[in-house]
Amino acid sequence: MRLAVRLKRGGSELMHRGLEAARHLGAIGPDTRRGRRFGAFGERSVICFPPTALLNERFIRIGAHTMIGPHVSLSAGMVAGQECVCDPVVSIGDRCLIGQGSGIVGHLSIVIEDDVWTGHHVYISDQNHGYDDLDLPISRQSMPERPVRIGAGSWLGHGTVVLPGAIVGKHVGGKGRGTLAWRMHPDYTQRLGETELRRFDWNKAHVLRGVALTLWMGFTSPRIPYRRVFEVPRDLQVVDVPLTLENCHALGVRASTDAARRRTFNDAGARVVSADRSFQAFEAHGGRGRDSFLRVVRTAPPESPLARPMPAPVIADQLTLPPTS
Repeated sequence: MRLAVRLKRGGSELMHRGLEAARHLGAIGPDTRRGRRFGAFGERSVICFPPTALLNERFIRIGAHTMIGPHVSLSAGMVAGQECVCDPVVSIGDRCLIGQGSGIVGHLSIVIEDDVWTGHHVYISDQNHGYDDLDLPISRQSMPERPVRIGAGSWLGHGTVVLPGAIVGKHVGGKGRGTLAWRMHPDYTQRLGETELRRFDWNKAHVLRGVALTLWMGFTSPRIPYRRVFEVPRDLQVVDVPLTLENCHALGVRASTDAARRRTFNDAGARVVSADRSFQAFEAHGGRGRDSFLRVVRTAPPESPLARPMPAPVIADQLTLPPTS
């Protein structure tokens, strides 16, 4: 048992030392064979081992005292041996730091000035995919290249994406977490705040949804007329029938929400008009924060004799009796 533990500890230490040796020996510097493939490779600069991809190195220039982290992709063009239009295509200045897992893919011109630092997994490119032809896969479409420039002394946080045409000024701080840089950003700004991709806020989404529904109901469906009533003659009456739950069930409207009830107001009003011939027309009302109701126009019911007021009683003292003979 003790022997197994010792062997495990020894094997683990051997693996770590071997990995450290591989990182040390596999690093690319200005004096290595891979380093001499670059258009320029400044002194005391290094590309840490292992790199993810190095493509067309002769169109890439790296300044002095620059460190490029492991698992970084540096590419000029799309295929190996491609003759690029510009030279250099990718230019990285002095004293720069490119974080682990980042990708710099250039086709026309990407200029990273001196003293630019990035976090992990930053992506910089001067070309994007197109979407104009719906019959052609997106992977086979491309947009025109637009040069990218990142000013001296800037900082791009973890996960920043720099899109074609972006011009980041000097001493600009990128907040990271999915920040997009896609246009001109002036010098000495605190962060790329205007282009930050914020996390989806469900609370705000529900509020916006409620506002949109309110506007839609207010301007498109506050009133659903069956027969519009403009003028009411004197012999007609206007009666408002509140569409409470009981009244809705009585009219055959079984919808549970006020918005759904309005869809069947016309049928309910037709039932009201057909049930009593004294009803002439109706309008369905609702929305804008008011309760729903049916405004029905009907003929005035005939006046009942029993409803007429009784004449005033005649007092006996006020009677004038005829003279007797």
